[in-house]
Amino acid sequence: MNILLLVIIGISNLIMCLVFWSVIGKIVKYKNGMVLGMHIDREKLEDPDLLTLVDRYKKKLNFFKLALVFGSIITLVMTWVDISFFIVVYMTWIVFIIAYYQYLSVFCMRDMYRLKEDRGWLSKGSSLVRVDTRVSSMVDKIKIHPLVHLPFMLVYAYFLIDTLIGGRVFKAVTKGMDPSAYQDSRFICLTILAIGLVMSLSFLLTHIIYGDRKNQVYCEDSDINYMANRVDKLYWSRACLIGDIMVFLTNAYILYRVSKNAWLYEVDFGIYIGSLVISSIVVAFVARIVNTKKDDILSQAKNIEYMDDDYYWRKGWYSNPNDKRLLVPSRLNSMNQEFNMAKKSAIVINAVLILIILGTVLVCLVPIDKNVMVREDKDYISIKSGMYETEFKRSDIKGLDLVDDLEDDSYIRTNGIGMGEIKIGRFRGKKSGRLDLYINSSKRPLVRIRLKDRQVFISGDKNKSPEKIYRIISGK
Repeated sequence: MNILLLVIIGISNLIMCLVFWSVIGKIVKYKNGMVLGMHIDREKLEDPDLLTLVDRYKKKLNFFKLALVFGSIITLVMTWVDISFFIVVYMTWIVFIIAYYQYLSVFCMRDMYRLKEDRGWLSKGSSLVRVDTRVSSMVDKIKIHPLVHLPFMLVYAYFLIDTLIGGRVFKAVTKGMDPSAYQDSRFICLTILAIGLVMSLSFLLTHIIYGDRKNQVYCEDSDINYMANRVDKLYWSRACLIGDIMVFLTNAYILYRVSKNAWLYEVDFGIYIGSLVISSIVVAFVARIVNTKKDDILSQAKNIEYMDDDYYWRKGWYSNPNDKRLLVPSRLNSMNQEFNMAKKSAIVINAVLILIILGTVLVCLVPIDKNVMVREDKDYISIKSGMYETEFKRSDIKGLDLVDDLEDDSYIRTNGIGMGEIKIGRFRGKKSGRLDLYINSSKRPLVRIRLKDRQVFISGDKNKSPEKIYRIISGK
């Protein structure tokens, strides 16, 4: 049983449940002059048809909550039962959650707009754009500048290039290391620095999207408009900056551990993953404060006016050819962004994203090929499982024996599959060095083959026992 996998899936499920629970409850609540994603006058909230529609979506949301909870529990149980089955169940659950949420968000707005049409509640709207010039003039005081992320990205980029070319800094850190430890350290550092650079870029883009979006005019009081826009943009800016700092400190710790040990142990991976999860939770928590504080500010205003642009959301998504923006704040969750589907680029991006998601799902749903094939052709030996293959000559074998299990060592998967009892592909051990593993079951003993530059371990299966594999490779 892979305890680390259980912890990762458990934390991921918890975060997903909390995020969806915090979002979906707002759909049926009257907020910002809207319910079910459409504007409605407060005095119409007691309309029988509206109450019936809201009650219908409350039931659907309750079903969605149950699906979240039971799916989280079932997927955790599956990590104990069978890894291959777990992947299928987990991906099926994820696709269902995403699809059902999209269904709720699209059709609640469609049904609400249809009700407004039937009851004659549609507003003619206006093409007039209201601007608070005082708020616009103080835009630089409202947010933290996105360039605060640039130093982090430059540090990541510098050390990434230095490690890639074996530059002055990396040579100084790895001085005295044996060749195997040098390669291990290089691989780990490149991975950590690349992940750090991508995450820092993500924080920068999020900072730009939320910090530079158009100021909203809520009322004629400039102080209220200023404070509402400031708390929105400033807190998002702070959330992105805090997240970037926490990830940077986490990466600095991991790189320090690598420089000292030339290796990462399970406790290091646990600290790394835990710190990244905590940073994500902090960002989400800080961003979550935005809505609460903005509501407190707007509660002090009088005669708040909301622009009724429901016509552009009538299909369940935003489509306004007159709006130059590609991304707009979501109707159902102001922390989210949605595409303006009137833009051709939005259609192309969504089509690409759908293909990527479907491709990922299909790949994950394909059962893992755990069968290990051992073939001999004169002096050549071929060991293959799925996409992984090891070939060598019998004359290259330095040692061949049966062992009770893998050595008591710390292992890193460099290119392979490592889930529970299944370990197939390329691995590295702190003491063992380079390994090609073809372990597809708990069956023991293992066949160990010692070559010049690596060791190969093979488990038996229902077709071949370890003893039979040993005889094939030895040629006896």
